[in-house]
Amino acid sequence: MTYTKADILLIDDHSIVVDGCAKLLKQSGFKSVNVATNCEQGLQYALEFKPELIMVDISMPGMGGFGIIRRIRKKNLKTKIIVFSMHDDPSIISRAIDSGVKGYISKTSSPEKIIEAVKLVLSGSIYLSQDVAQTLALDKLNPVKNILDTLSPKEYEIFDMLVNGNTVNEIANTLFLSTKSVSNYITKIKSKLNTSTVAELVHIGYKHNIARLEDNPVN
Repeated sequence: MTYTKADILLIDDHSIVVDGCAKLLKQSGFKSVNVATNCEQGLQYALEFKPELIMVDISMPGMGGFGIIRRIRKKNLKTKIIVFSMHDDPSIISRAIDSGVKGYISKTSSPEKIIEAVKLVLSGSIYLSQDVAQTLALDKLNPVKNILDTLSPKEYEIFDMLVNGNTVNEIANTLFLSTKSVSNYITKIKSKLNTSTVAELVHIGYKHNIARLEDNPVN
């Protein structure tokens, strides 16, 4: 299969981002570029049509980018995934790479670098934009302990959803868990992060650029 025939899915809740990327890819010769502006829509498309490549943001309402990645990997799909994000926290970048993504590119990257990333990942290579690679390299040379590293993948997923405004019931419905299980997870998360309230968790989310102010009024 040639690059231009690959089925590509873009998932980002900012329509201006997905529309811009879709236009860029189509202008570069890619024939099948689809967009989704929420996690549920994106995951449904991914599971039904199994695109060759997905570009996904990390911070989105609902299950979030990590939730989508986790579910795709659980289904053992051959879909290659590139994270397209503003996050430059080495802990988040490392967590994304550990989850099995094939690329991580900053939203500040040039159009040429975005196209380069898509082509390289489709060819089977791994791509990190220069700023992302530099962030990881500096972290290796001078590691700074991140409190969120104590969370398991499931705990991190619930933390991400919680600090971005999801209720216990919404998290339970999205993750197919009981509300009691979600509450137990939240209790463990609070203990690991040395907090006692959801508001304190949200502030940690803000500090690490995970919680989005427009999605969560807690302050």
